[in-house]
Formats: sequence, C-alpha cells, structure tokens
Amino acid sequence: MLNVTYPLNERFLDNGLRVIVSPDPVAPAVAVNLWYAVGSGDEQPGASGFAHLFEHLMFSGTEHVAVGEHLAAIEAVGGQVNATTDMDRTNYFETVPPHAVELALWLEAERMRGLAVTQTNLDTQREVVKEEKRQRIDNVPYGDLFGLLLQHNFPEHHPYAHETIGSMADLDAASIEMVRAFYETWYRPDNATLVLCGAIETDKGFQLAERYFGQIPNPTTPRGVRKLPPPLPPLTGVPRLAVRRDVPLPDLSLTWLVPPAGTPEDAALDVTAAVLTAGQSGRLYRDLIRTRQAADSIVAFGLGLSRGTSLFAIGGRPRPGHTLAELEEVVLTQLTDLAAAGPSEAELERVLANAARISFTSLASVDERADAINSAALLLGDPERINTRFAEVSAVTPADVARVCATWLAPERRAVLEYEVDTAVEETALTGEVNA
Repeated sequence: MLNVTYPLNERFLDNGLRVIVSPDPVAPAVAVNLWYAVGSGDEQPGASGFAHLFEHLMFSGTEHVAVGEHLAAIEAVGGQVNATTDMDRTNYFETVPPHAVELALWLEAERMRGLAVTQTNLDTQREVVKEEKRQRIDNVPYGDLFGLLLQHNFPEHHPYAHETIGSMADLDAASIEMVRAFYETWYRPDNATLVLCGAIETDKGFQLAERYFGQIPNPTTPRGVRKLPPPLPPLTGVPRLAVRRDVPLPDLSLTWLVPPAGTPEDAALDVTAAVLTAGQSGRLYRDLIRTRQAADSIVAFGLGLSRGTSLFAIGGRPRPGHTLAELEEVVLTQLTDLAAAGPSEAELERVLANAARISFTSLASVDERADAINSAALLLGDPERINTRFAEVSAVTPADVARVCATWLAPERRAVLEYEVDTAVEETALTGEVNA
C-alpha cells in the first residue's frame, strides 16, 4: 500500500488563530489557505445566504486595499486566488511564488482585521449573488436539483436543509447592521485556521503568521456557536417527490441519510460509491449504460457532511425508451446484491488502486494539499487525518461494503426525487409560442 506522510506542525496564536505549517522544500510555490468555521449550516432563520454573501464581500476591500486590488496584487506576482463556501466552512486561498507569501498573508490579515462592510459594498455584492443564482440555478436544466434534495431529506431548520446560496428574500431584507454582526461573530482569529503549505520552513511560517495575524484582536462580541444537531434517524416510508421541469431528460435521484464524514462507515460508503459507478467497470455503469443501454448517465457519491448526518446519493438519467422506474429497479437490485455478498476481491482491488491514484495526484498539488489539511482539521477534528485517510479507505473489506449497504443503503430507507420532462413546455416550443 502506498504511504505518504506529510509533515504537519501546529500552533495557536494568543488570539486563538490556529496555524498549521506543512513544509515541502521541493514545491515551487506556497499555498496560503485560510478557513473560517462558518458555512450555510450556521445561518439563522431569516438570514440564509450570509455565509456565501461574505465569500463575495471579502473581496470588497479594506482601509488599505481597494475593491479589486486583492486579486490584482496576487495575479501581478504570478499567483492565483479564490474562495468557496459550503455548508460547513468558508475558505480563502492564494497560491503564490515563495517570495510573495508575505503579500498573501498581509492581504488575508487586512480583511480579517477590518473588512469594508459598507452599504455600497453590500448592495453591490447582493446583486452579484442574485446574478450568480440566475446563472447557476434558475436558468439551467436541473439547477434546483441540489436544493430539492436537501429539502427532501433534511427537516426544516436543520443546518443542511437549505442551499448555500440561500434565499434572495433573506438577502434583500439584510440590513447593514445584520451583515456587520455576522462578520464580527464569525470572521475573527479564534474562528479561523491558517494553513501554510509548500516552499516555506516551519519556523518561518510561524514567524510570519505571528507578524501578520498575531496583533489582530477578537471582537468584543461572543464568537458564533456552531449548530451541532444529533444524528438523524434513517428515513422511513420511502418519501417521494416528483417535479416537472423544462429539462432534456427525466432524472432520478435516490438518497439515504448516512453517518458523517470521518467515520468508518463513511470510508466504506466511499468505496461502495466507487464499486457502483467509478469508471466503466462500475457495476451500475456496466449494467445500465453498457449492457442495457438504458441510461444516459449514472453516478453515486457521498456529500461528506460533518455534523451528525451526511447524505449518500445515486443519480441517473434514462435514455429515450427507458423509464425512471427501470433505473430505480436496477439500482436497488445492485445494492441488494452488494448487501448480500459485498464486492469481489478484484472489484475492491480496482477501486482502491483508482482511489490511490486520485488521492495522491490531488495531494501532489500544494494548494489542494493545504485545503485537505484544513478540511481534516475542521471537519474531521485532526489535521493528521490527511496522513491516515487513505489507510482508512484501504482497510475497507468486502464485508464492510456489504454491511453499510445492508444497514445504511437499505431500499426501505431511501428517498426518491424524480424530474419529469414538462411536455407542455416541449409542445409550446414546437408551435413557436413564447411563454410570458
């Protein structure tokens, strides 16, 4: 079994900022990776979308950095910069040549110390988010699929019951006072983890972290309290939801509530997803696409959520002449077979070899490695999990796969979401009529 151990050195500054330095002397760059422990799962009712809004607001400037200068400064030295938001965290990251690491740290410290949360910036970024929603969700086929899956599986007010982009009505109602309070509650040293990964020595990394972040005080308001609900019970009664949309093909999504990221069951579920759909040798790919030619696509995956409960999904689209019911029957048959006997040794060997290739190829990049270190620290509770995760996956046995299929992916514990093609839309398009 492949075994790569990345050095991890950890320290907390006096203000609570967690700093992890992972030196790599042969790397060509340094990844500056800052995670705040706030995502859409931490939003209060009536304030959905705030976490994602701040992903945009954080590029709106500070007292010393004008709007747009953060990106321009990093790109001017040959680096790259970006940010993402999900249900469990918001991350900001730069990958820069070694000589520019202090610039990246200064820029990140600037917006942690004093972001320009002004009415003008709020109004501007609110409109940016609305346009993003129109482009990514409202005006693309299946754009609302993920949001429907969350609503269909998680109870109202659960941290995972709504999409990260949030409600536009909530954003419209957001006052500058509400937004500033969100910033002070979550964007602070004692709610952040800084990872420096790549061509930087450990002592130098800690010195620079102290220089740029050490004097940033925490706000006088209390730090945000994360929502940590207990695990949800399995679904019962096979809840079904069917929607009609202007889409090219019907779509089937089967979902199950499963244990969270980092558990032994999570590793076995990842292997199960790969056995089913990874590559052309996956069981469902062979059955539905190669043999029956009944599906246009088929995929299985876990969301890797960390708070008590996660979600496992299998989705596919039938080809013309085939039905959603046919796809559902094949999926359930394959899961029943895996629950009875597990995968063969050959299947498991193939899956683990592919997992090793994907894992170590990804971690070879300092920016992806830094993100994985921060993920292990925040979501799994220990940055060292980056060094043990593949061993955990490699330890999965056929019996483990059979057990999680029988226990967590039982047919009676599924939920079903179906997209049906809106034939009225098709007929309107054929007659040349235009809907208002």
